[in-house]
Amino acid sequence: MATKASAKAINPDQLPAWQLATRQRIIKAASKALNKQPYDQIQVRDIAKSADVALATLYRYFGSKEHLYAVTLTEWTEPVFGRSHSSSDLGAEARVRSKVHLVAAAFEKTPHFFTMVYALQGSQEPTVQKLIEEWSETGRQWTVSDLAVLGEERARDLAQMLWAITSTLLTRALHNGTSFEAARRVADAFIDLIADELHQAEHSG
Repeated sequence: MATKASAKAINPDQLPAWQLATRQRIIKAASKALNKQPYDQIQVRDIAKSADVALATLYRYFGSKEHLYAVTLTEWTEPVFGRSHSSSDLGAEARVRSKVHLVAAAFEKTPHFFTMVYALQGSQEPTVQKLIEEWSETGRQWTVSDLAVLGEERARDLAQMLWAITSTLLTRALHNGTSFEAARRVADAFIDLIADELHQAEHSG
């Protein structure tokens, strides 16, 4: 549930440089807070204080806590999704495996971001729903691109299966006491199952 419903937040595309800087300072403060404590324990007023802005100012940029953290999630994962493993020395199998390991390592380092995703997926705010769907689609496409040699439909199906498995395994690691190494091992086992299919498709052309 949103912390606060407010007037429509400012469109960042319409902001001058100094306001963009303020917005980024708020996002940075939100990310810093999430590194320290779970999402549901964070108070928006504490983020405003850390960012050195008035609470009302924060809500001019972000309509709610959920909105702020949906944007924070997108920006936090940009460096991960932005990494390319397109070297000709790496085949599709190795690229997919590397990406799964990158995601697992990112959430292992900052586990509160992973649990926040579940909270945001239940949001009723249209703006947050749109941001989370765009974030999810970016993640899917990030993997589909390396499975594309199998054809679009097969690639999307496998990407969806892989991330469903990975998400379940990471949830267990965070909440049920299993290790992240175990999560990586099982995800690798799934990739092993499609490795021959990938190799054959890569060399059939």
